[in-house]
Amino acid sequence: MNITDVKVFKKVVKEDDPYLGSANVVFDNDFVVYGIRIYCKNGERYIVLPSKKIKDKWVGICHPINKEFRAKLEKAIFEAFDEAAEPVENE
Repeated sequence: MNITDVKVFKKVVKEDDPYLGSANVVFDNDFVVYGIRIYCKNGERYIVLPSKKIKDKWVGICHPINKEFRAKLEKAIFEAFDEAAEPVENE
């Protein structure tokens, strides 16, 4: 499966807020995953894939099956994040 497009939406980061923004990722020009969240905690960036609450528990809607694909997905998202323009704060 190839990652064919990544769109990143940076947010204006406030002090002590680990949330950096979100990403939408297209696979093989055929399938898209919306709302992958990007965080940074203790200097380490990581992604959180979409989930939904069922009763009192959060359950992943989609996720990589192996570490290699997760690393590929994170690399593509972080590269797009680093290349994306900085957000403009609303006045």
